Amino acid sequence: MMKITEALKARRSYYAINRELPVAIDRVMDMVKELTELVPDAFNMKSGRAAVVHGEKQDQLWNKIYDVFEGKVAREKIDSFRATSFDDLFEAVKAIPWADYIPEDGKFWVTKANSVSSKLFSPSDIQKIVKKAMVEKLKQTYHADWFEETGASYPLRISIVKDIVTLD
Repeated sequence: MMKITEALKARRSYYAINRELPVAIDRVMDMVKELTELVPDAFNMKSGRAAVVHGEKQDQLWNKIYDVFEGKVAREKIDSFRATSFDDLFEAVKAIPWADYIPEDGKFWVTKANSVSSKLFSPSDIQKIVKKAMVEKLKQTYHADWFEETGASYPLRISIVKDIVTLD
């Protein structure tokens, strides 16, 4: 059995939290309910509470966390996500509410993509997938099949380090 000091020395923080759930939200809720019943509090009672936040409320929570930290935690630490396949990358980028940042006539492209020690390593493929995901999301939001891209410019850079994606 691992000693507590060994466990603490071996612990790591992973910034791979994102909006994609590998199971249905109902299953998450059931697991949280069960686990909060099993874990006793400081008085050896089962009075634990937990909050499960998903969807738009999750975005609101992360925005509030960023505000509370007053910029002491880099926004990319909060906004980054894990992608180990092009499907992961596409779905995570498509989940971003791009219309909040890019108007319907906005000109948008991926100016640069880089990858270090990651499963996704082809910059040109990364650029294509990210652009495609952005277009698909904007098509859904604006109910359009084509974008003229004649308005203001919205360049995007993407960095993937050890499978953690940061958009800038």
